[in-house]
Amino acid sequence: MSRAALAAAQQGLAHLPGDAGVLYAAALSFEELGQADAALAHYDRALCVAPQHEDALHNRGLLLARQRLGDLMLDAVHHSAMTTACDALAAALPVLTLRGTAMASRAGESLLRAAGLPELVAADQDSYVAQALQLASDPPRLAAYRRRLAARAGPLFDTATRVRELETAFVQEWRQGARRA
Repeated sequence: MSRAALAAAQQGLAHLPGDAGVLYAAALSFEELGQADAALAHYDRALCVAPQHEDALHNRGLLLARQRLGDLMLDAVHHSAMTTACDALAAALPVLTLRGTAMASRAGESLLRAAGLPELVAADQDSYVAQALQLASDPPRLAAYRRRLAARAGPLFDTATRVRELETAFVQEWRQGARRA
């Protein structure tokens, strides 16, 4: 997250009712995560910034634990999260993304549609900001998204079906190649 994006997020938090806490969680251990979670519980709103960190790159469990601190992941605007968004959704962390025009900016939308959450795809930047503020001020709605994600419904989480579809495609390609030979 760039400094400008962090500043914008902090300004957004300031417009919400209640106290806001900010946690930069890059270097937290598993033990520190529990302490940070307890510290953030004292705030009405919290922003947890958990950028990719060398430990997280080699320890998926640590990355997922950091993501569980959040209530909502705000996707990058010009280049959607791909693996990070998948991990967030797997950790039952809702993701808000912006509809893009290039492949790199459409990955978040594709993942959210496959997860059964197309309503978390904002049509434009103004909608993105407005929806982020609406979601941040609606903890019950965020909790409902977390429950939906935890239930693992939707094609994104149906690995067995995706594997069968891929196997079928491979067999069809092989047959078509065999007919041409």
